[in-house]
Amino acid sequence: MYTLDDLLKKAAIKLDGVHPTIQEKALKLITNAYSKGIKLLVTQGLRTVGYQDDLYAQGRTQAQLNAVGLSDVTAKPGMKRVTNARGGYSYHNYGLAFDIVVVKDNGELDWNTTSLYNKVGTYGKTLGLEWGGDFKSIKDRPHFQLTFGLSLAQLRAGKRPSGSLIEIPKTSPIVELGSRSDLTKELQANLNTLKIAKLDVDGIAGNKTIEAIKIFQKLYNLAVDGVAGKDTLAKIKEALAAATQKTDTSKEDEKTTEKAPVQKPAETPKKDLPAVTSLGDKYSFQVKAKVDTGVYKNADLSERQKTLKKDTVFSVYGYTYASWAVPGGFVQMKDVEPVPVTLTTGGLNKDMEVEFRIFLKGEGVDTELNVHAKGNPSAEIRVAGLDLVKVKQFLDKKDWYYK
Repeated sequence: MYTLDDLLKKAAIKLDGVHPTIQEKALKLITNAYSKGIKLLVTQGLRTVGYQDDLYAQGRTQAQLNAVGLSDVTAKPGMKRVTNARGGYSYHNYGLAFDIVVVKDNGELDWNTTSLYNKVGTYGKTLGLEWGGDFKSIKDRPHFQLTFGLSLAQLRAGKRPSGSLIEIPKTSPIVELGSRSDLTKELQANLNTLKIAKLDVDGIAGNKTIEAIKIFQKLYNLAVDGVAGKDTLAKIKEALAAATQKTDTSKEDEKTTEKAPVQKPAETPKKDLPAVTSLGDKYSFQVKAKVDTGVYKNADLSERQKTLKKDTVFSVYGYTYASWAVPGGFVQMKDVEPVPVTLTTGGLNKDMEVEFRIFLKGEGVDTELNVHAKGNPSAEIRVAGLDLVKVKQFLDKKDWYYK
């Protein structure tokens, strides 16, 4: 039903705003595929940050949007959730990606012809495009992108490839590996003040500075990428203000105490410990020790109590940003590896499969969903650790059978 000219004209409309180099490669991809008997339509190119935020609002309450700084976006809690990526967290938002779909001879769209998508993926890679079918986490075969060596964090901070059609902000302060600036020096001093690390305040962002940024991002539920852009820098200022207020309050308390008779405290105040997220019995999972592993009494990995030998398998019932809560205490995450588990679903129809795949992609769960269409439709998925928890919670929320 479509001639090559039809496909190219439709693609040109969808590719408006996409980087010129990628536009050219997309049109070549369509032409090459057509010569092999495969017809392709471009379904999406540039996805604006505003549009991305609008998609993110689906299935979320206003409180949830406010929590991530989207107070100006209208919540759509009654709609189906379609993505976990808000504006700025997709290469589509920077005109560096596009999606395609295979068109059958009768004009119907075919999203499931894996063999054809694999061929198209090969054609795209020969043109220098990155193909979503090669992604390690979620296979996204209709997706192609060209990042020009830039990460999403760098793009959010304002960096753009030459020839980009997406405007660069006038000011975009950022601290990343190798940065040399007064901003870097200020950040190092602030992280020291917040007791995140003990850094040399030299204005040079080396590995220690980047690790400290990551620790801060973990503690404050930010994207852990080791790049201090707008969100991270703003949160550091917020944390500093809170710490200063706490210090001022403490000083006032000291002045008041000086005027009153000094009394010995009934007990030594307990030190602040990292918050522990409980998994309970239902969502507990097993891990295996990669080395002889210490078990610590406290969540900050203090007061070592015993040692578990390498290859010991044991259960996890909770976690902090750096440790697992296990029977008898806490272990360092880096010392163990989660044990993979295969979950088998039942009665997984086509709509459920699509919803499942969207969830896995949005959560960044690193696994493959193997669907069995013969007989009673079902699927198998092999996951471990917190990915296993996410999948179980999703299946329980949807009330889908699994074992």
